[in-house]
Amino acid sequence: MKKFRYISICILLIIAALVSACQPSPSAIQTPVAQTLMALPTLTPYPTYTPYPTYTPYPTFTPLPTFTPTITPTATPEVTSTPVFEKWTIKQAESALYAAGAEYVSPSKINPGDLGVAPNTFKEGIHFLVPSLCSDCGGRLFSFSTPGGLSAMRSYYVGLGQQSSLFFSWVYVKDNILIQINGEYPEDLAKVFKRGLDNMK
Repeated sequence: MKKFRYISICILLIIAALVSACQPSPSAIQTPVAQTLMALPTLTPYPTYTPYPTYTPYPTFTPLPTFTPTITPTATPEVTSTPVFEKWTIKQAESALYAAGAEYVSPSKINPGDLGVAPNTFKEGIHFLVPSLCSDCGGRLFSFSTPGGLSAMRSYYVGLGQQSSLFFSWVYVKDNILIQINGEYPEDLAKVFKRGLDNMK
C-alpha cells in the first residue's frame, strides 16, 4: 500500500514538472507581443473638426419700382390725297354734250381694233355722227385711265392734221376726256362740243 502511494506521488510530481515545463515564462510572451505591436501601422488620427461658418441669411428683397413709360403723342401726318386722273365717265361726257346742244347723234361703242393704226390707249370709246355735215361724218369720244394714254391719242390726231389739211380734225380735251370731230365741221359748231365738256364740274 505504501508502495502504491509512493508511485502515485511520483507520477503527480512528474506531471507537474511537465506542465510547468510547457508553460512559457512571462518574458517569453511579452517579447513577441511587443514585436507584433511594433509591426502594426501607425494610426493617423482624424483631423481636427472645423465647424461650418455661421449662416448669414439673404437680405430682405425690395421690389423694383413699377416703370410707367411716358408716352409722347405724335402728330398724325396729314393724308395727302392723290388726284384721280379718271375724273369723268363717258356717260357724264355724253350728258354734258346733250345739255350744251351739240350735234351728237347715233352714238355707238368703239371696240379695240376698230381704229386701225390709231393707238388703242383708251378705256372707253364712242363713235357718233353729225348729220348736218354728211350722213357718215362725225367724230369720236374717248375716256382714258392714264395721262399717257390720253396724250398718245391726242398726239395721233393732232399729228395727222399737221401732216395734211385733208386729215385735220377738231380735238378738245377735258381732264381724262378727249373728243375728236371731223375738221370740215364749222368751228363755231365744233366749239359747242368744247363748251359742253368745259361745263362738266
